[in-house]
Amino acid sequence: MLVGSIFGVASNDALISATDLEIVREGVFDLAKDANAAGAGKPAYWDDTNKVVTAIPNSTKPIGAFASAALSGDATGRVVLNAASMQPMFISAERTATGSVENVAHGLGVVPSAVVAVPTDTSPATAGVFTVTEGTHTTTNAVVTITASKKYKLLVFA
Repeated sequence: MLVGSIFGVASNDALISATDLEIVREGVFDLAKDANAAGAGKPAYWDDTNKVVTAIPNSTKPIGAFASAALSGDATGRVVLNAASMQPMFISAERTATGSVENVAHGLGVVPSAVVAVPTDTSPATAGVFTVTEGTHTTTNAVVTITASKKYKLLVFA
């Protein structure tokens, strides 16, 4: 259930008109799912209109991630709720910068609200200037230009 911006799973049965209900905001749950497929580890969103979990971010509330893959015909999806971190994110594998514009596929399905480049090799041989220039991110790619030969990971937030 979604109450304002708080999502949780009811811990017991209650009437729809009940004014008090205890909800659980963290854990792994099998939730009613829409017709879309979802990959393991992909962001999970709550469609409050249809009362189902979905992999589609349009007009929905991020609630966690799919704990296992769900096929398009599955009636439920196993979801990990995480009340402390409901904002879906993507972490890239370590990359080596080219010094040119790079498009890094993030799979979030929305234009990122933030992209952070984290240097991963700070040994003396590679230390020095680490310059990051953000491009125009899209629903499929984070766009960055980073100093050539620098190793990094991208943290991309929905």
